[in-house]
Amino acid sequence: MDTENESDFASLTQLVCNVTEAFTTTLFLPDESGKSLYLKSYYSLGDSVIEDVKIPLGHGLVGWVAENNLPVNVAPFKQDAKTLQFYSVSEDIQSFMAVPFEAGEGQGVLCVDSKKHYSFTSYHQKILTGFSEQFSRLIKRKENFKTMFDKQGGMEIDALHQICQKIFTEKRKINVLDSLSRFPSELLPYDGCAVSILSDDNMKFFVLRSTGYENHDFNFSKVDKNIGLVGLVLRKGQILNYQEIKKGARRTFIFQPNEPDFQVKSFLGVPLRSGDQIIGVWSFTGREPHMFSSKHVKIASIIALFTASALALPKMSTLTN
Repeated sequence: MDTENESDFASLTQLVCNVTEAFTTTLFLPDESGKSLYLKSYYSLGDSVIEDVKIPLGHGLVGWVAENNLPVNVAPFKQDAKTLQFYSVSEDIQSFMAVPFEAGEGQGVLCVDSKKHYSFTSYHQKILTGFSEQFSRLIKRKENFKTMFDKQGGMEIDALHQICQKIFTEKRKINVLDSLSRFPSELLPYDGCAVSILSDDNMKFFVLRSTGYENHDFNFSKVDKNIGLVGLVLRKGQILNYQEIKKGARRTFIFQPNEPDFQVKSFLGVPLRSGDQIIGVWSFTGREPHMFSSKHVKIASIIALFTASALALPKMSTLTN
């Protein structure tokens, strides 16, 4: 998303320059302190724009526009172009126009200049104001995305931290695995969830817990490595994320050939690995295609890693205790 916004800023800045037939178009935004403006984007027919320039609020024409929230149209421009503070050499600037606009909690400034006398009219000012409103919308869109990401991302990190902490402080294996079957759907959406685990005697795999399968009880059913999607995860020892399971001549099933048809369109299976040994599978199903994104795979992988590590701790009880 950030890359997308940066491209939008650059394209719009160039468009302003072309429409107004300017020599240079510059876009300034307030920095985090609110006391200075930095050059966010520019397009110029020359190569003397200082890219990392910062202009204190109230300094020069650009700083004055931001501080007073008023536009300026200077023609003829009789000063040295370097007084604008974003040129490294004395370009022969004859006209200069700048308009303020809302940029988050401060004021941004959109500027155009020209080497022609009296280049910008009141009509150009209206055009520039219209473009500045577009920049304001771009900034607001970016801030809304960042707020959403920070809020959602922060909530996810907190939730994952709590789950991992609970896993490592739990002493009963059955409680650890039971919590996996009740994993928050806010973090990973699913219609069905199951935890399959290796028995204490390492002789067989069975379904410890299952939820969301229309009251069909898979619990303590044997899992065959050579049958079903969960068996495939056990056999391959790899994460399987099937985005779109289509109906064919042979029905795809989760555990057993005789299970009801749950209309599964998506499947995510994550092996629980302790060292070189697969000790179980954490699986999810969805009735819609493409339910599990790469983010969901990462979330499941993190929890699976913590779970397998916790189950290997000496303090952990057996399934029967």
